[in-house]
Amino acid sequence: MLNISSAAGRIVQKGFVAYGTAKAALSFMTRQLAAEFAPRVRVNALAVGAVETSALAPFLTDDLRATMEVA
Repeated sequence: MLNISSAAGRIVQKGFVAYGTAKAALSFMTRQLAAEFAPRVRVNALAVGAVETSALAPFLTDDLRATMEVA
């Protein structure tokens, strides 16, 4: 099983309450499922960082850009 999470589940940023909470919960659920189904089933999450796209542009502040570069 592979879940698609996000670095947003680990970073605190204004305006991302729902998205960050959902991704943090997904990451935690992945760890719980991995413990539950091991060793017969592998459960992993892919947590990529942000990619500067037109969809992200309205939210991309200098603070967020700095966070993205560090994380």
